[in-house]
Amino acid sequence: MPRKERKKLRKFVTARQTRLRRMYDTLSARQNWRRMLLHAVRLPLLTAAVYTLLWQLGTFSFLTPVMHVLALVILFLWIIQAIRGEVGFWSHRAHLRFFLPLVTLVIAGSCWGGVSSDAAKAWVTPPPYANLPAEQLNAKRENAPVLMGSLVQVSWLGQPQTMTLHFAGKQEKLDATENSEATLSLTAPRVAGTQKATLMLRRGWLRLALWTFDILPDAAPQITITEDPEVTARGTIRFAFEVSDDYGVEAVMARITPTAPQSSDVRVEPIEVPLAKPALKQMKTAAYADLTHLPWAGIPVSIQLVATDGANNKAWSAPRILTLPSRAFRNPFARALIEERAKLLSRPDAAMRDEAANVMAGIARQQGLYNGDKVVMMTLRAGAARLVLNRQPETVDSVADMLWQTAVRLEEGVMGLA
Repeated sequence: MPRKERKKLRKFVTARQTRLRRMYDTLSARQNWRRMLLHAVRLPLLTAAVYTLLWQLGTFSFLTPVMHVLALVILFLWIIQAIRGEVGFWSHRAHLRFFLPLVTLVIAGSCWGGVSSDAAKAWVTPPPYANLPAEQLNAKRENAPVLMGSLVQVSWLGQPQTMTLHFAGKQEKLDATENSEATLSLTAPRVAGTQKATLMLRRGWLRLALWTFDILPDAAPQITITEDPEVTARGTIRFAFEVSDDYGVEAVMARITPTAPQSSDVRVEPIEVPLAKPALKQMKTAAYADLTHLPWAGIPVSIQLVATDGANNKAWSAPRILTLPSRAFRNPFARALIEERAKLLSRPDAAMRDEAANVMAGIARQQGLYNGDKVVMMTLRAGAARLVLNRQPETVDSVADMLWQTAVRLEEGVMGLA
């Protein structure tokens, strides 16, 4: 065979052998990919299994949870790099590049409990409105209920040392001296739902005591108007309602707002009038209120009942529309005071303040018109002086109340203010 032909044949055979070898290697790799994958990630998975076991056993008492999050990120990168690398041929040194930082972050983010001291005690005192007794926390009970806003008090009666109390993301120092009990008080934070909390007392990296409990929310009260508000024969308004709360309702108010002011002179800021302070968990009752002194007498208003509990949670009833009753004054001087009161509330500028002050001072000087009643005289003089000397906006409301009370006294006599 010519030399040129032998060269072509040798080249063809070599190429054929190379192709068959690559096909064999590919087939072998596909058959063994599971074994090689497990071989690559066996150390990361073993580390993750040990970490999970320690987690379930409650070994970790987190000082910095972010460290554990970073450790999980490193574990994830470790697995990815092991798969992407030379599968099955990673050296132990290559694995250590991920293992050592992971362990470092876990240790830095944990407080390892080596001591369980009886010298540390924790008490929980619920808020006064809850009417619940104080209880001592048990370190072995993990789901003890603690109402938000409760006072959590930790005491230490033992060797003098400086400790740190960790609770709700805060750190407080507790200095214990010899032959004396050191105490520290913290408040359970507000929560929207049940939230697990950890109270930990440590010295340096040593955990001295650990309590785990659930912080419970205080639900908002519920209030419903059971009957439409109605005006009684005496001019008062009857409010029938039903209210409830998990720890007791502290107050019920009537929030009154004009629906459609007849003119720009009518003030539109809502006014809240107290109705009841039941301090009960559930109540169905009726309350009466005299609203004739409001500046919206004779016009339609929107009325909502507002219930407030001890945690300052509020609930509103559905609004009801009612035309407020107005009171008729027969005494001419009482009517004059009521007219000035209405002007002052609708337009509390400097000119109207001076006009109201002059009217009040003028009536105060004519003592014969009100039989020399010293209460009427002193009230009118004080109101006039307040309008002139105090230009603060809140002065108008206080003087308006003084005008109303004085007009009622002029209309009904001394019993009008009783």
